[in-house]
Amino acid sequence: MRGARRLSGQLIVWFSVIALVPLSIVTIATHLAAKRALHDQVTSGLFATAKRESAQLAAYLREREQNVATLSRLPATIAALDDLGRATVAPTQPVPTLDMRERQYRPFLFSYQEASGYDELDLVLPDGRLVFAARGLA
Repeated sequence: MRGARRLSGQLIVWFSVIALVPLSIVTIATHLAAKRALHDQVTSGLFATAKRESAQLAAYLREREQNVATLSRLPATIAALDDLGRATVAPTQPVPTLDMRERQYRPFLFSYQEASGYDELDLVLPDGRLVFAARGLA
């Protein structure tokens, strides 16, 4: 009787091992496949988000470039650059002339700055001289 118990115990152990080995292999394979699928899904989601964000940023920059191009072609802006540029070059003119000319163009430039949502609006001549700065007025 003792040999039968011993044989039945051994059979239980071997049948358990035989059943658990394939189960462990399937479990490990499923885990690795799920891990790979999750990684791929997260990566593709991040790439899609990055692509969408870069497209939004490019559209925003294009819009701002168009705003600046529009401002640069307005007759009032051209006149302001011309007048303010001449006022800063001519040292014989008194300083109040520059202030008067700046006050003349400030409402127009301020309204453009406010309408465009800019924090700052500077007018710079082609030679690099700053002739008007509306820092933080909007």
